[in-house]
Amino acid sequence: MKISKKALKIAKPLLKAAFIGGKINEGKVRGFLKILKKHPSKIGSEVVFSLQKLIEAETLKKQLVLETPFPLQAKTVDRLKNEFEALLNRQLTVEIRENKELIGGLRIKNSDNVWENTVESTLQQLKGALVR
Repeated sequence: MKISKKALKIAKPLLKAAFIGGKINEGKVRGFLKILKKHPSKIGSEVVFSLQKLIEAETLKKQLVLETPFPLQAKTVDRLKNEFEALLNRQLTVEIRENKELIGGLRIKNSDNVWENTVESTLQQLKGALVR
């Protein structure tokens, strides 16, 4: 769905208003959606879609995903969380995903950013260098 500038201009302040204490207030979002559903229109649909996308983007900014082929110790997870909170200057929630394909190392994701130091990525780099 293509989003008009007008819909985005309406959705951005709604997003700001939906956050209380750095967390999304589901009651406020439901209230916004209820109002928009009472007045169905093309712009209303675009605003709902825009708001959904903005909320998803904000949620991803506050999430740190640690991908590893093996379980991590709690102190390692805490250290990584603290380091990335300082780096990104925001509170983060941590999700740990086990991915045996990585072979070894760690892949860290936050929003669109990826930090990778895995055996898999090293092997891919070597493969690329040999193919040239």
